[in-house]
Amino acid sequence: MTTTTLSLSHQKFVQAYLRRPNAAAAYRMAYPGAGQGTARQAGPRLLKRPEVMAELTRLREIGQAAAVLDLARKRAWLAGIVNDPGQKTGDRLRALKLDAELAGDMEVSLSHEKEAELYEALEQLCKITHGERRKESMAAVDLGGGI
Repeated sequence: MTTTTLSLSHQKFVQAYLRRPNAAAAYRMAYPGAGQGTARQAGPRLLKRPEVMAELTRLREIGQAAAVLDLARKRAWLAGIVNDPGQKTGDRLRALKLDAELAGDMEVSLSHEKEAELYEALEQLCKITHGERRKESMAAVDLGGGI
């Protein structure tokens, strides 16, 4: 099923629903003049239409396929940084953190102080594991910096 078989309003509904899976909210995005009560009733009804369901499924599959490729590439690139002994320890730790975030392993948000303690502990572990004798403090590492 292609998007062209849907009306413009239904296409807007599908796009809005993919961004935020709430049928009433998506209905109000597609039909701005609709009242809250109408949206609560018509949104779920529209969501059950076969052509709308088919388009949602099609777009989700396309999105998931693209996201998996993108995620795999990002994680492979980050793994290259983590496994490269020529990289600075701080950069390797940031890459490790980003990879864990992409994997969903870091659902708990840490305070700045706790995150600094974690980085300090990881640096000590790296020193022990790799025999590094670094005098730099992890306090100087920009915890919010990008790669």
